[in-house]
Amino acid sequence: MYKLFKVTLLFVCLSHQLFADENISFGKVQLGENRMRLVPKFFEVKIEKIQDISIKAFLVKKSFQWVRVRDVLLIPRGRISLYILGHESQFSVDYLDRSLHFQNKKAYAHSSFYVSLFNDQKINIYKKGKLAARISIKANNIAKKYKTHLIDYSCSRNDVKFKNLGGEFLSAGCRTQRIGVFGKEKPMLEVLWSSSNWRLLDGTKPPYIAVFLDNRPVKVKVKNHKNEIREIEIHAKVPKRLHRINTAIGFGPYAFDTSYQSDLEDSDTREEKSEATAPALMLYYNYKINEEVSLRGFDAFVFKESKFNNFGAYFANDVGSAFDKKLTITTLIGMQHLYFSFDEDTKEISEPIFPQGIEAVYRNAFGIKNYVIGGGFFLSPSENIDYQNIWIRWGKGFFWEVNYIYWGKEEFSAKMWGLSIGLPLKGFF
Repeated sequence: MYKLFKVTLLFVCLSHQLFADENISFGKVQLGENRMRLVPKFFEVKIEKIQDISIKAFLVKKSFQWVRVRDVLLIPRGRISLYILGHESQFSVDYLDRSLHFQNKKAYAHSSFYVSLFNDQKINIYKKGKLAARISIKANNIAKKYKTHLIDYSCSRNDVKFKNLGGEFLSAGCRTQRIGVFGKEKPMLEVLWSSSNWRLLDGTKPPYIAVFLDNRPVKVKVKNHKNEIREIEIHAKVPKRLHRINTAIGFGPYAFDTSYQSDLEDSDTREEKSEATAPALMLYYNYKINEEVSLRGFDAFVFKESKFNNFGAYFANDVGSAFDKKLTITTLIGMQHLYFSFDEDTKEISEPIFPQGIEAVYRNAFGIKNYVIGGGFFLSPSENIDYQNIWIRWGKGFFWEVNYIYWGKEEFSAKMWGLSIGLPLKGFF
């Protein structure tokens, strides 16, 4: 009971910490992926006349966009078009504390601008400085065949659901905070959400935050513009632990070609070994420092007659994103250790090398939650060592990887490539 009280209390308090109106109508905005199709018939544009004026207002077809706010929440907007019979200099618009002017269009004063479709702020029309009309936009009740709940990909691991708001437009996004001491950290899930017609009973403006400390639902009462009251439930799955170190293992058959050129003055012997299939074993780890920076490592071991081991540790820093943050570019700065043995009769190579790399990862590919496609490469800046490491990786949970590695120094060289499967292992700390 005490935990449920804490969850509900956090929900109410944090909703008041957000600013009342997300300004998505004017200026530069971050456009998100359009994963829910909106059309004008989904909304009612209602005009309340204060003065006797001739006015038309409607939402423009194909003008709907989803704008990302707070980095995780998508809010829809559409462009409204206004026509008022009369000279444009007589009229002005007040919306979200912004004043807009009109242009002349034949016999009409005309203006067009974006409005938030989840904001019940009225559009005020003034004629000669006096209020002439109010315009409000409400979402209609939507048939069951249409999708109305947009749950952002940021919630994909938490299976967020809303109950008792069927047929109503809403959007939700998630962010996770780490709480507790290092080595025993737990997640605190924040679900940000906003609805087209429903508000808290105290009239607080959206977006709201539901905070989850465990899997029990958040329950809250809301009302619409008709003063109808509902109790809705928000459900989410929250893991018991949040590890900073995650590990995985990979294995698969690789093609493995090695060569040795004798350095004796009276010898022109070059030995080569080619293995169509050689065992390959990979280990991966990722120590998450924060949301943008992590310490990553790998260990690749391919062997048959020759042996090749490649270990690397890198600081990974997210330096850019695109396509509504689904594509992330990450630099990899660090070092590696390389071990190579051609056979028992030749010397072993065991030394540090310093290739640097970059990686691109596309998350939630093909519209599939948590499905990841990525690839990257390491190249050596040293003229004394020829090193290339190129990989493509894809999957959800377990993953597949195609990897090509070439290394050459002095009289030795090794080339390997193949397909491996990767499986998550245990998390730590």
